[in-house]
Amino acid sequence: QRPGAARHRWHRRGHQLSNPFAGMEIPSPAFSLDEVAALLGERYGLSGPLRSLGSHQDQNVMVDAALGRFILKISNPGFSHEGLQAQNAAMLYLSERDVPFRVPVPLPDKGGNLIGSVSRDGADDRRHVELQGDLRQGCCPSPTSRSARGSGP
Repeated sequence: QRPGAARHRWHRRGHQLSNPFAGMEIPSPAFSLDEVAALLGERYGLSGPLRSLGSHQDQNVMVDAALGRFILKISNPGFSHEGLQAQNAAMLYLSERDVPFRVPVPLPDKGGNLIGSVSRDGADDRRHVELQGDLRQGCCPSPTSRSARGSGP
C-alpha cells in the first residue's frame, strides 16, 4: 500500500488523487435481520418478510406486514433526537399537503412514541429507531391504536 493511502487515491496513470473526506465516514448501524424482526415485533407488533434497504448513514429495513409496507429506520448515533424530530415534522407537514408524490409518515410504537432508543447487549451505544408509514398508500393507519401525532423522548 502506498504511503498516505488512507487519505489519497492513485489514478491509473499514477497521479495522486486527494480525498478530503477520508477518515470522516459515518458508519451505518448494522443490526441483523433477526434483531430487526425482534424489534418490529416487540415495539410495533409487526412481522413479515424483511428486506434491507441501502443507506449511507442509517439502517433502513422494509417489512411487508399484514397491515401494509413499513420502513424501520435505525439512525446513526451521530444524529440528534432533535434532528429526527425535524425530519418527522417535515414528513407530517408534507403528508397534509396536496403534493404530487407519496410521503411516508412516522408512526408510533406500542407506547405511543414516534422515536425510540435501542442499544445492543446493554452497551451505551444508543441509537434512535422509528417506523415510517405504508409506502404503497403514502399514509397509513398506525399498527397500534395510538395517534400518529404522539411524541416521545
